[in-house]
Amino acid sequence: MTDVFVSYKREDRARAKALAEVLAQRGLDVWWDIELLPGSRFADEIRSVIERARAVVVLWSDRSVASDYVRAEADLARRRDTLIPVRLDACDPPIPFNGLHTLDLTNWDGQPGDPRLAALMEAVVRRVGHVPTAPRDAPEVESRLHGADAEAALWRAITEQAAQSAEEYR
Repeated sequence: MTDVFVSYKREDRARAKALAEVLAQRGLDVWWDIELLPGSRFADEIRSVIERARAVVVLWSDRSVASDYVRAEADLARRRDTLIPVRLDACDPPIPFNGLHTLDLTNWDGQPGDPRLAALMEAVVRRVGHVPTAPRDAPEVESRLHGADAEAALWRAITEQAAQSAEEYR
């Protein structure tokens, strides 16, 4: 089961990746941006992961507050009581999320030692229901966060090639 799902707007990918890495380094299983395999339906896959996640960190930014997808993910998490809202920019979360306590990471520079991350980790641990395992080293974090990307890239390369015989496909 996924510990944490990270919801964000594509233009905020670098900041989402930095946060996902911090969470993964601290021993949490994070789903943040795994490419879908060909044939997967994006909305169905996202819903499935959110429904299995113990915590959903929604990153509110100048761009994400206007995103229907981020709002829908936040709404599903709110209804499941797994939502952890985080403000990355000096923006107001959209209704009905604007009345919720939102953790403030405005102007966070991606540094894992930022003291404001302690409140986020506390909220995640409370939602996840367990203290994360021992911290992970960089290669393990990279593998956990991006391992499925390599498989998706392979399948994408296969499906984008000209017609193949069954033997070539194998």
